[in-house]
Amino acid sequence: MAFTKDKKTGFSNAGFRGRRVNPDGSYPSPMRTLGFVGTVDIAGAEATDKLSYRLNGKGVFTDITIDLTGATTAVAGATTVDEMVTALNADVGFSILFLAAKDTVTDRLNVFDKDYVAVSAPSAYTYLEFKGDVAVFLGIGKYGDATAMGTAFVECYDRAGAIAIPKNIKDGEEIEQENNRGSIDTMMIDAILKGVNPSIAVNEELYELKLMLMGGSWDEALAQYTPPTSKVATAPLCAFELFQAKYGAGSSHRGDATGYKMYILPQVTGREGDLSADVKSWATYQFELIATEYEDEDGVLQPAYKERELTLTQVKLMGVLTA
Repeated sequence: MAFTKDKKTGFSNAGFRGRRVNPDGSYPSPMRTLGFVGTVDIAGAEATDKLSYRLNGKGVFTDITIDLTGATTAVAGATTVDEMVTALNADVGFSILFLAAKDTVTDRLNVFDKDYVAVSAPSAYTYLEFKGDVAVFLGIGKYGDATAMGTAFVECYDRAGAIAIPKNIKDGEEIEQENNRGSIDTMMIDAILKGVNPSIAVNEELYELKLMLMGGSWDEALAQYTPPTSKVATAPLCAFELFQAKYGAGSSHRGDATGYKMYILPQVTGREGDLSADVKSWATYQFELIATEYEDEDGVLQPAYKERELTLTQVKLMGVLTA
């Protein structure tokens, strides 16, 4: 067993990105991006509505105009998953790249890479993101009581002020019993790592991040964010990637990074922290996250986070490092 990435030192942070997960808690992928279940009302759809997508997690989004106004619906105001599958697959702009089907596990709408075939032909893409009016109609990025907003990353690479990742640990215990002769039996209960509680500070207002983490609503015309009420009992689940530049021993310049470390948090809930606007001081916007163990879609218990070492080439291919 080799540890070739040892003896590297992290300096500062290189930002983060986060996105909503699928409604069943699984990670949205090119093979499985889930939407609504049951029926959806598309009465507000317009012929010029856009579905924006991005592949491999980098670059600009591409728009597809999808006209849902002509979708065949047996019951007005209640388009079923099967009816939506038919409407999407009949759209030329959509079906060039993607296919829609009813997910066999959840009965939800599933949108995936057209060239993907289970087992025999995995997708060639690493990430698939959706946003826009059509994504909202399809229920992509909806979780719990929070409304849909798509699965596009909210990115902050240049304006992340600080990132702390404290561990959530259940303390160890010593359980003793003493007999009449004064001898002691001791049972040692080991400490348990339950997860992590990352804290992120950013140097700019990010309403999209608030919406992603907490739900609520954003009105672009009014430039107004409305947070959720106490009736939103289930916080939306999100996934995060946190980055830190790594350097070798000795003297280094900021541009001498040898690679990057990525913390992968597949299931996160969070909220905005307190805001302090001090005299003669720049505002810092705080976000508090909670990541715990979880069971994946196959029922396998997964840890709250993973740590991965990336080369400079890998980070550039992910779109995190552009130079």
